[in-house]
Amino acid sequence: MRIVFACLSAALLLPVPAFSQQGQQRGGSRPGIYGQCPGASLSAAPTVDPAYSRLAEATGGQVFNLRGADLDKMAAVMEARLIGNKAEIVLAHGVLRDPAPREWQIPVDSSSKSVTFSVTVELKCSAAVLRPSGSPVSRQEPNVQITELASGHIVRVRQAEPGIWRVRVSGFGKFSVDAAADSDLRLDSFQFVRLGGRPGHEGLFPIAGQPLAGSSHLVRANLNGSYRSAAFRLLSEFGEAIQEVNLTRAPGADEYNGPLDLPTTAFRFAVVGYDESGIHYQRVYPQLFRAQTVEVTAVGTPEEAPAGSTTEFFFEVRNLGPRGSFHVVAADSHGLSIRAEPGLVTLDTGASAGVRVRLVVLAGTPDGTGITVTAAATSAADANLSNGVSVSLTARQGLRP
Repeated sequence: MRIVFACLSAALLLPVPAFSQQGQQRGGSRPGIYGQCPGASLSAAPTVDPAYSRLAEATGGQVFNLRGADLDKMAAVMEARLIGNKAEIVLAHGVLRDPAPREWQIPVDSSSKSVTFSVTVELKCSAAVLRPSGSPVSRQEPNVQITELASGHIVRVRQAEPGIWRVRVSGFGKFSVDAAADSDLRLDSFQFVRLGGRPGHEGLFPIAGQPLAGSSHLVRANLNGSYRSAAFRLLSEFGEAIQEVNLTRAPGADEYNGPLDLPTTAFRFAVVGYDESGIHYQRVYPQLFRAQTVEVTAVGTPEEAPAGSTTEFFFEVRNLGPRGSFHVVAADSHGLSIRAEPGLVTLDTGASAGVRVRLVVLAGTPDGTGITVTAAATSAADANLSNGVSVSLTARQGLRP
C-alpha cells in the first residue's frame, strides 16, 4: 500500500485536466532511467501520476509518496508543513540524473521564528541540512524536528540562527526542495496586471490566466514586513536566478509595479534584499508562471444564473503557436454539473474556436450564492501549454431562464 498526496502552497488558477496522455504509466517502477546509490533499491522509485506533479509544481507544493513504514509518519509530515506566517525562501524542482550532490543556499534572516526545510526525491541517496557553520543538523539538537522518509527529508528548526544555510541532495529522478520560514516578512502577492477602468478612475487589474508569450507585461507585487532594501528577480524551476526585474515602489505603500519582459522558460518571482537588521533575505512567490501561446477569453458571460436550470457560457480559444489540438475542460467552485463543448479543438496558428459551457445550478441553491466558472485549454501534445479564464456569477431563486 502507498499513499500519494500533494501539499499545495497557493491556489491553482486553472483546473487540472481530467485526462491522461495515452500510454501513461500510473504505477510500478522505472528501472531503466535511474543510476545506483548505496542502500537504495530501484524498486523504491514508483511512478506518480504526472497530474499530481504538475499541480504541485504549479503551486509551489510538493508530492509526498508515502509507502511502507513511511505511512506511520504521515501525521509528522503534515505537522512539519504547518507553518504560521509562511514565507517561502527557496523553491526548486526538476530531475536529478547523476549521483553528484547538489546544494541550494537558504538565506535565513532575523525575522524567521522557525524554518522548515523539505526535500523529496524519487530515488534518494542522501539529503542533509547544513547550518551556516557548515555542520549538519542532527535530531539530537534542541529545537530540531527531523522526519526521515524513503523518498524525502524534512527538517524543522526553531530559533534558526541567521545566515546562509544549505540543503544538500543526492539522488535520481524528480526532486523538489522547499525552504520556508515562519516570518512577518512576506511576499504576499504577485500578479500580471493591465490598466483598466473608466476615465478618471483608472487602475491596475489582474489579467485572466497566464501571460501570453511575445509581449511585455505589467506586474504588481506586495512585500509586507520590515526591511531595508528590496530587489526583484525571476528564478528558474531549479531555483536559479535568470533575470532581474526593475519595479517601482508606490508612494506610501508596500506595492511595487513595473514592466516585465517574459523569459522563454518557466519562472517564479522573487525578492532579495536586507532585513531591518541588515541581514540578507530572499522571498519567493510560490506560483510557477509560463509564457503561453494559447489564450482563453470569456464572451458575453451572464452575471446571474437561475437556480434549477441550465445556464450557458461562451468562451473563445485562440492559438498563438504552431498548429495543434487542445483539450478544453470546465469546472466550477461548487461541484455542480458542468460541461464544455467541444472538448477538443484543433487550431492553426492565429485561429480561434468557440466553446460552449453548460452549467446546471441546483434548484435548492440559496439565493445570492456566488459561483466561479473556469474554462481551460491544454495542449494535447504538451500539458505545460495551458491557459484559462474564470468568470463569476450569482445564483438566483425565482429568476426565469
